[in-house]
Amino acid sequence: MGRPDKTNKHSIVTPTDAQILSGIWANENPSNRGYNSTTGMYTSFPDPNGKDKLIGPGLKVGSTVEDRPYTRKELDAIALRYGRNSLQTIGDEYNSVYGTPEFPTPWDTVSVAPKLLMQDVRTRTGKLSQKKWPSLYNAVSRGDMIRALQESRTKFKRKGVEHPDNDRVRRSAETFFPGMFDVTYEKDSWDPVTITRKKQQFGGKKSLETIR
Repeated sequence: MGRPDKTNKHSIVTPTDAQILSGIWANENPSNRGYNSTTGMYTSFPDPNGKDKLIGPGLKVGSTVEDRPYTRKELDAIALRYGRNSLQTIGDEYNSVYGTPEFPTPWDTVSVAPKLLMQDVRTRTGKLSQKKWPSLYNAVSRGDMIRALQESRTKFKRKGVEHPDNDRVRRSAETFFPGMFDVTYEKDSWDPVTITRKKQQFGGKKSLETIR
């Protein structure tokens, strides 16, 4: 569940560094592209969904990193800083809508998985304002993780044509809610992705709570 701060009136749920990095790498570069096993360094590779170059966990060359070799430790430090800043920005948006005079910071008590799901969407889109993503924020506020996953879908361009990134929803479910949901969809269909809660959970991938 992250690191609760029991000195406050309510427990503040904060994702650990390892949880943030695990989510970023699993979704942005699960195949470890750009890694040279001989040198132990990462170099750039073409963005599969655009014209840019990326390094390591989806870090954009030119705006976030330089086009040079990096160690895993260097990339983790950059990705973690970005992830923490993203969570802070999302939290401020969330609190501005769902906070009350009695409880101004409800983002504090949102669980690790939905926090990292929203952080992942912001990584893909660059911004995650409540104004443009009201249904995602609302689903998280209600604890409706099936709807949150459905609303996390983004799109990408291939040869100038926009496509729904349905498979990213599947990967997000496996990364942030391992063993909890079945995700099915038709390729290139703009219909909502179908997500059902599994009747039985057999384990498999590590739960976020076990990653420290």
